[in-house]
Amino acid sequence: MAKSPTAQVIADLSDKAIRMRKNEVAQHLKRLMLDNPNAELWQVTDKIPTDENYIGVKENGKQHYLIIKDEDIFNAIKDLSVVTPNYLISIARWTRRLSALNTSLNPDFIATNIARDVQTALLNLEAEQTRTDGKAFGKKLTQQVVKDLAKRKAYKAIKRYNQINGLSPTVLKYDKPPTAEEQQWLDYYEEFQQVGAKTGFVDMKSVEEQYEHIQKSIQQQGGGFKNKAMRNVSAINEWVEATNSNLENITRLTAYVNARKAGISKEMAGSLAKNLTVNFKRKGQVSGAINALYMFANASVQGTSNFMRTMYGLKGEGVTGLNKAQKIGLGLVAVGAILAEVNRYLSDEDDDEELFYDKIPDYIKERNFILMLGNGKDYITVPKPYGYSVFPYLGEKITEVAHGKTKPTKASWQVTKSLMFGFSPIPIKETEQGLGTFAFKNAIPSIGAPFADVILFNEKFTGSPIHTEQSPYQPHKANAYMGRDTTNDFFKMGAKFLNTVSLGDEYHGGKINAYPEDLKYLAEQYTGGAGRFWNIKIIGGAEKLATNSVEKIEPRDYPILSRFYGEYQEYGDIQKFYDRKDEIEIVHRKYKEHDKNYLTDKEKKQLALYSKAQAVAKAKKNISTEIYKIKNNDKLTNDEKRKKIDKQEERLCKKIDDFNKSYNRQMEKVEKKK
Repeated sequence: MAKSPTAQVIADLSDKAIRMRKNEVAQHLKRLMLDNPNAELWQVTDKIPTDENYIGVKENGKQHYLIIKDEDIFNAIKDLSVVTPNYLISIARWTRRLSALNTSLNPDFIATNIARDVQTALLNLEAEQTRTDGKAFGKKLTQQVVKDLAKRKAYKAIKRYNQINGLSPTVLKYDKPPTAEEQQWLDYYEEFQQVGAKTGFVDMKSVEEQYEHIQKSIQQQGGGFKNKAMRNVSAINEWVEATNSNLENITRLTAYVNARKAGISKEMAGSLAKNLTVNFKRKGQVSGAINALYMFANASVQGTSNFMRTMYGLKGEGVTGLNKAQKIGLGLVAVGAILAEVNRYLSDEDDDEELFYDKIPDYIKERNFILMLGNGKDYITVPKPYGYSVFPYLGEKITEVAHGKTKPTKASWQVTKSLMFGFSPIPIKETEQGLGTFAFKNAIPSIGAPFADVILFNEKFTGSPIHTEQSPYQPHKANAYMGRDTTNDFFKMGAKFLNTVSLGDEYHGGKINAYPEDLKYLAEQYTGGAGRFWNIKIIGGAEKLATNSVEKIEPRDYPILSRFYGEYQEYGDIQKFYDRKDEIEIVHRKYKEHDKNYLTDKEKKQLALYSKAQAVAKAKKNISTEIYKIKNNDKLTNDEKRKKIDKQEERLCKKIDDFNKSYNRQMEKVEKKK
């Protein structure tokens, strides 16, 4: 017997709705088979087949059977609803939650996703208009689609429709009835849904999951602070999720309406609209298993499929045979190269003789158009379209190779990787440990990947280290006591607590001997973009404002804005210094055990910087101690503390930059000898 009759009823209604929609598909297939008879491929009959592959379909109260002799077609029709294997259901539930935390529940994702979605849709629409086999071949829809998007016609229609039908988490009363044009858009939106053009994430809960959801909803209706807080959290999540869902369909609806007005049938217009960007509802036979293990796996597959349809083959008109999207793609290579050169011209040079533009992390350049600002250090980012981002990225890499910033083999791999994973909403994981490690890292299921990053690799998705390993030449302490100065005290206390309760102390690690940065990384990964948004930008920003904190509010602390504004981070130079210092210490040890004859030219140049590296490391430690004293000096105001801390950090930056400049010059000498 079901745990909850209500949950069972909801699950039964969901199953009934699925069966009804599958039957509609089967009816369309039946008409296709009758219009295109082929005894060797398929057949329609009213009798139950005995030894052939078939599916049943009901129409006008009568039962029919569709015999399908092609095995591939039969399997595709049979598996219209992709089922997650039972042994992966629990994992799939957590993977879905991680996906939602990074996308549909993350307010920051709204702005960047719509920017990328619109660009991708317009490029795909250009292809469909100029391919001889395109779904809108010969039509000119793009210009009007852009105008309608600017006037927010689809957004207003979806919003009004949802509120009229009680589908919106917010309630808004309209004083006036819709105008003729507004009603037309409402009618088209209804038709848009009926033909299945609407896309989005569909979460079909089991009876047990429905029961848990109902119990949670009932519990939240109770009194008390906790239940009130949970109701508010649920309301915010519903609003963010609904907003993301609506934005996913704005461009699609706009294209659909213009296609219908241009005389395209509703079925073809629906197919055009639904596949303009990633069609989340299209799935293959093993999608259930793959999506259970990896976030956004199906999105990447479907996006790549759409991209290949657009870019493969010469099916355009004219001498070249290129469709318009292909031509734009080639143009974007030039745009990427020109923009990179403009940014190098606008960029200032840091004290280590490197351009600030060249210090922007590669994963940011891969997914965004960059424009350096007037201060020569900070920059604006505009998200690139899904998939097509590989073209301007290729142009950027060509300039990097020309300037000697990247080797051709590395640039080729970076572009290939961008092409392979360009449709994932989150970047693919990088590594400095070779191709085998790269494959292994990205093969680990999403739910366990953060722990693997910490325990096996000590690498973030960018390839940079999560924590700084202890030097073998310094007195050893438990990892819990080796947190960076910039790491939040909460994680430092947590690491020390876990170390202590697992029988460790300051100089001996316990059973749980984690670095504070490890705990911070795990917390960030398992709460996703939503966790970072609420914890760092909302709660953290509010705390800084309320307490007039010593920590300055930076552009990266602002919600939404931080996704379009980048600023130079000294941390990258500091990490570069420590990486080089570690290499130099290994070379120094090799020199002590043997002599200079065992060293390569590069190692000899590194050895010459040993004393300087040690001096900078010592200075870094002294400056960190000084900053700690300033922060804990109750006689100073927060403004006075900020000024003194800024001076100390400026001292450190100069020392780090001076060392990195010396290192760069030594390596240039090695390269010239080759």
